[in-house]
Amino acid sequence: MLNFNWLSGLSMAQAKAIVLGLFALIVLLVWLLPNWYIYRGAADRKIWRNLKIWATIVVFLQAALYWYFG
Repeated sequence: MLNFNWLSGLSMAQAKAIVLGLFALIVLLVWLLPNWYIYRGAADRKIWRNLKIWATIVVFLQAALYWYFG
């Protein structure tokens, strides 16, 4: 089985920093997706149909809640 005993040595601030870094990595990977993939199936290329922006907003909100309550 998996052994996560090494995590007990991390402080809460370090764990928070790691998780927020993972949120930032997710946003970076979203912005690396090609535009043809983002707008697939969309009738037009209006700014509000850009899934990169929506994903960034959602991840930012999740990260803000995690930072505040975590």
